[in-house]
Amino acid sequence: MSTSASILEEGGKQVVRGEHGHYVYSVAFSPTHTIAVTTSEDDTAIVWSGQEGRNWTAAVKKSHPHSVCSCAFHPHMCDGLLFATACYDGSTRLFKAGVVMYTR
Repeated sequence: MSTSASILEEGGKQVVRGEHGHYVYSVAFSPTHTIAVTTSEDDTAIVWSGQEGRNWTAAVKKSHPHSVCSCAFHPHMCDGLLFATACYDGSTRLFKAGVVMYTR
């Protein structure tokens, strides 16, 4: 997936803009510190990959049927790469860093 996001350095912090089409509701970081997930009102969750907490790039965009309000990683399962997203329609999805595992 190519990304149109702009990455800026502001005050020593990396700022990424332009990938989501609407408000970002949440950000979750994996226990491995190499994966992050952002959720948005634009009905997507984006999986970001980074090295040592820097150089973040959008790796996978996951479409959902409604706004995605939150995301959380499991600290131990699947080497810290298992995460869940929750939508405003009440559905929950489980992923392993890029693979859909379960939808309910």
